[in-house]
Amino acid sequence: MLIENLLFRFIWVIFLAATVANASIWWWRAQPHIRRDPSVREEYVRLVRGFLIWTSIPWLLMGLGILGGWVPSIGHFFAPRTSPFALAWYLYLVAFWIGAGYWLIFRRGAEAPH
Repeated sequence: MLIENLLFRFIWVIFLAATVANASIWWWRAQPHIRRDPSVREEYVRLVRGFLIWTSIPWLLMGLGILGGWVPSIGHFFAPRTSPFALAWYLYLVAFWIGAGYWLIFRRGAEAPH
């Protein structure tokens, strides 16, 4: 029961670690492209940094909500009506996906870097 309670209370840390690992792998995979064309380095830095920041926010919000006592556990994020904080978490995700779609389609985000 203790491990289950800890898992439900701190699983956001695992999700955050997976996000950081994903960004690190992305950066590692960019290195051959950067060595081949150093002019794309800044673009990769911008992309990986942006990915890391924008995809870490939901997990940090989740942790803040749980540790701050606004949301008892991760299970309450499956029912956003249980807490205004959980609803705000969902609203952030919707706004993120709208922003990411706008960036991909209208800002030609999928084309950079080459």
